[in-house]
Amino acid sequence: MLKIPVESIIQRIHEETGLATEKIEEQVKAKIESLDGLVSAEGAAFIVASELGVQLLREPAPNKSWKIKDLVVGLRSVDVSGFVDRIYRVIPYTYKGQAKEMASFVLRDDTGDIRVALWDDKVTLLKEGKLQGSVRIKGAQVKENKTGGKELHVGGKSVLLVTEGPANIPSAKESKISELKAGDSYRIMGEIVKIFPPKLFPVCSKCGKKVIPAPEGFLCSEHKQVTPENRLLMSIYVDDGTGVIRAIAFGKFAEKLCQATGMDVNACLTDLEFMQGKLLGRTVRVEGRVKNNEKFARTELIVSDIDTSPDAKGIATRMLGE
Repeated sequence: MLKIPVESIIQRIHEETGLATEKIEEQVKAKIESLDGLVSAEGAAFIVASELGVQLLREPAPNKSWKIKDLVVGLRSVDVSGFVDRIYRVIPYTYKGQAKEMASFVLRDDTGDIRVALWDDKVTLLKEGKLQGSVRIKGAQVKENKTGGKELHVGGKSVLLVTEGPANIPSAKESKISELKAGDSYRIMGEIVKIFPPKLFPVCSKCGKKVIPAPEGFLCSEHKQVTPENRLLMSIYVDDGTGVIRAIAFGKFAEKLCQATGMDVNACLTDLEFMQGKLLGRTVRVEGRVKNNEKFARTELIVSDIDTSPDAKGIATRMLGE
């Protein structure tokens, strides 16, 4: 069964028709009422999309790959291309008394990224160090993960091909903060105008996901009880003159900010005043994916790279030339 969140349907309608999301939500509610509540919000949104001529499932042309942002839970035998962004550890498990292995990595294209779960013989490429650069996956399934998101499963009937040569890494778009849209990757340049106290957060040592403290220890949604690792988290506000956005840096990208002050991680955690004196007003070039934080009703940039000493003049010259 295909599963598309109602928020995603409304966003797709907004992108293709230009209608305000509030107007679309009103149409969805009206459709539910007109059908006496016999359809869910998701079903009503499907109907509204159809009536407005919006094709929710963008089938790729023959011999072409799906775009990651167009994948929905329930699709089978999909063909996806991209590049290997991050690789996680091989995890042994037992199935019907037999020792098996699974592994995972993050696949990215110019529309987004997705976790890919590898099963059985497909783990060999990762173990041999051959899983890198550009890859193409054929015959994968799109399933729902434990957090309600989507992920690709590559099993015995799937094909995983590694492309020769360097990864075809899609470049983020140079943009002004005022022009950022949720769901896309961008590169911005501006000044740090606010710094929040850095902190350490625990993650699963096997997959890098956030873990939850519990009476019996730390729990990972995938690996259950685990011994966690601590990663650094830093949040800053960046202002480019057209707008301000909160940028959130994890792990090595947060450490880059610390290193720009001449401090180590422990010093950054204990001497916020000194760190602020070194970073406030500093021009940075930040690359990352924009997402909506519904809990706090704000847009955020999840950092995938950061340059704390950019050549501002050179970048501006190139942008004017383009």
